[in-house]
Amino acid sequence: MKKDTPPKLFREKFHQKSKGISPLIAAVLLIAFTITIATFLASWSTTFTRSKTEEFSRTGEEITSECQYARLVIENAVYDSSNGKITAVVWNMGKTDLSDFQFNIYYSDVNITKETPSNYNITLKNGDFATFVVNATTAPQKIQVRSLLCPTESIYSCIYTGNKFNC
Repeated sequence: MKKDTPPKLFREKFHQKSKGISPLIAAVLLIAFTITIATFLASWSTTFTRSKTEEFSRTGEEITSECQYARLVIENAVYDSSNGKITAVVWNMGKTDLSDFQFNIYYSDVNITKETPSNYNITLKNGDFATFVVNATTAPQKIQVRSLLCPTESIYSCIYTGNKFNC
């Protein structure tokens, strides 16, 4: 009689004593687990996305409704080459209170600087004027003033030609 080789003997003993689940049942359980997790994640992501969309929509409506009445005008602007300063008188002609002012100074089409006046945070109510002073390295081509509360609705520009601003 021939002796069994060790690998064959091992396989026979292992198969006789091992108890496990069939590959078909394992595949079904794996698929069921995956579907359960996917359903949970889909439900959570839908709820999360809907709540964030509603939140951003409300914020956008609040800003838009207030900002639609924003209107700034530069009443007068002067560039003083001796001290490198631009002095501008800004008038709030809109119905929205504005603050957080910033100037864009255009030296050319590609050379633009943002300057914040020292009194940038004052609040201009409807009809109020304020004088702002900002630095300018050389004579600019154009200046813009805006309130950062309504950055797209409250912009006003002046062109610098012939040593004076045309607003």
